[in-house]
Amino acid sequence: MSIMTSDLALSEPERLVYEIIRRETELHGGVFQVKLKEFAELRHLEPQQIARIVSKLVKQGLVKRKLVDNNGRSMYFLQAVITSTPSMPKLKKLDVPIELSTVIEIPCFTCKDLYDCVAGGYISPHNCPKLTKYLLQKIRTSRQS
Repeated sequence: MSIMTSDLALSEPERLVYEIIRRETELHGGVFQVKLKEFAELRHLEPQQIARIVSKLVKQGLVKRKLVDNNGRSMYFLQAVITSTPSMPKLKKLDVPIELSTVIEIPCFTCKDLYDCVAGGYISPHNCPKLTKYLLQKIRTSRQS
C-alpha cells in the first residue's frame, strides 16, 4: 500500500515537499535536497524552511536522507520511503532452489549500499563499477568455455 498524503498529518508546505520528493523518487530514484528550491511549487519557501520540513519528514520516516559526495561536494540525497504503489503490484513468492555457491561471488550481496541501490538513483546498478567488473568477468569466462 502506498502512502497517501491525504492520510498524513502534514501542513500544506510539508505536503508539497513530500509530494515532490515522492515524485522524484519514482521518476529518478530521488533528489538532492539543494535542488528542491528550484521546483516551481516550492519557490515561495525559504531554503531554511525546506530544510526544516525535510528534517521533519525524515523523523517521521517518510523520507530517507543520505549524505553523498557529488563532484567533491557533500550533499543530501533524498528518497521517499515507498512501500509499494498501485502501478507496482505485490510480487509473488517463488520457490526457486538456489545454491549459495552460485550467488556468493555477486558483489551486490556484500555491498554496503545494497539497500540504497535503486535503478535511476544516486547509487544504482546502472553505474556500479563493482557490478560492471563482475559481469564483464563473467562474460569473458563464459566465452572461454
